[in-house]
Amino acid sequence: MPPNKESLKLQCAQTTRQESTDVLCNSTSVLLCIKDKLTSYRSSIFEAQLFRAAFLFAFFGFLRVGEFTAKSKQVVSALRHSDVSLQVAPTGRVVVLNVRFSKTDQCGRGCFITIPECSRGDFALCPVRAAAQFLSVLRPHCSSFFSHFNGDPVTRSQFTAVLQRSLGFGDMRFSSYSFRIGAVTSAAMSGIPEADIQAMGRWKSNAYSRYIRIDPGFIL
Repeated sequence: MPPNKESLKLQCAQTTRQESTDVLCNSTSVLLCIKDKLTSYRSSIFEAQLFRAAFLFAFFGFLRVGEFTAKSKQVVSALRHSDVSLQVAPTGRVVVLNVRFSKTDQCGRGCFITIPECSRGDFALCPVRAAAQFLSVLRPHCSSFFSHFNGDPVTRSQFTAVLQRSLGFGDMRFSSYSFRIGAVTSAAMSGIPEADIQAMGRWKSNAYSRYIRIDPGFIL
């Protein structure tokens, strides 16, 4: 089956995504803070690896929270176990996500997002390494990719609660949208062309411009 228009647009953005991953990896002090807090307070190493991978996917993949979490623990999340794979590209290792549907894809045509590894910067923030570590402990029977040890999927409310707690004292400035806002803002501040930012975030219009924030207190 030939690739659809959305897939072709995303493929055109992959070279820029390879470059921007390293750029963003060098400008993410808040992510480092979150990573350290996760290790210190989460109830198990499994949970720390789970949320580390979820946060890095959200940021480097420009993901909407509804694309990888569940509405409740009774349903399978949008991103399933079978939707995530580690692959080797000419430029190095990548993690490939099959995004089945999104806010701008209500018909469920789906698209593939390729996130490259960080070739420089702090490797603790590498989304590919985080994916590999979490895949090594994720139980095979879990339907949702981001699942707790008991198999329950990570819900949107849990994702937000852990983010706020990781930042200390339930920081309400940050929400499930913060990673997407942070990714777009960091990309824009790093000089990545607007057309590439729009493609990486899968926007159909210039709506992405509303996500660019100049207040450094709100930038991940």
